[in-house]
Amino acid sequence: MVANNATKQRNNIVDMAKGLAIILMILDHVLMRGRVITSFHMPVFFVMAGIFLKTDNMKLLVKKKARSLLGVYASLGILTIFIGLVRLLLFYDYSLADAGFVSFNRLRGLVTCRDVWILWFFVVLFESEIIYACIYRLFSQRLVLRWMIIILLNISGYIISCIYQEVWYKFDTALICVCFVAVGHEMGIRKAGLLDDGKKVDIRKFVALITIWAVGVPFTKLVLALNIYEGYPGCILVAIAGSLSVICLCNYLSKWKYCQRVLVVFGKNTILIVAVQNICRQFMPWKDMTISLGYTCMFALQIIIVVAAMLCAYGF
Repeated sequence: MVANNATKQRNNIVDMAKGLAIILMILDHVLMRGRVITSFHMPVFFVMAGIFLKTDNMKLLVKKKARSLLGVYASLGILTIFIGLVRLLLFYDYSLADAGFVSFNRLRGLVTCRDVWILWFFVVLFESEIIYACIYRLFSQRLVLRWMIIILLNISGYIISCIYQEVWYKFDTALICVCFVAVGHEMGIRKAGLLDDGKKVDIRKFVALITIWAVGVPFTKLVLALNIYEGYPGCILVAIAGSLSVICLCNYLSKWKYCQRVLVVFGKNTILIVAVQNICRQFMPWKDMTISLGYTCMFALQIIIVVAAMLCAYGF
């Protein structure tokens, strides 16, 4: 019974961290600043994915991840293309041939993971998890060698991103994100610190992590979606510290039940929220609305849209 409660608590903290990260993602899209929030809000998802990554059966892992990540990517991408097609036909007086040509180009971009807005995340998460799982399977008993390979992959991803402006399937980004998955997996297999049995995190760990993040943010900039890695490799270390700080913060916030419930609801609906945000970002006059409404009202509007989508999904 105790073990079940501990597992539930850990899952709540993870869902809370996902919820907080997804809310901050919406806020960052509104602010369009691209430094403070982007330094950790996407890496935290890779860290948490690594926590629960199972590497025992590679065939099963690939099938499961392909279904849950690539399947979602394809479904949301096709839905977005269809909405774009209908929009062109109804509101922009495109002929069926012209609208079809635009949609075909979008479909080609979907196949190669180019110009897919927020959906890049699903492809990169799939790639980085499978790459790390292969490394762990080969070198599970050799910690130093394993991390040397991960660091080399990280450097390779950075070099590729510097040479090429755009890489198919964002493979360069995946190579960089392997280290975030690795951090989460090390936490999971060692049951270290931040998610242990529902215990509160040592305040000294939290202060140390958030200090590293706060000191590093002004000198670095990480935007995974745009392949921006200013201050590399410092931006990677800042991202790891920021991601772990989010998990620590959610550990403390879990004692406030209302806060916990709100963040858990958002955390359990991240795919739906990404889908809604992807549609809004592509088909709303985002910048003009932000200028006319202001940051606060635009953020509130996006939260209302997301909540409305969740209510529709649950049938009120």
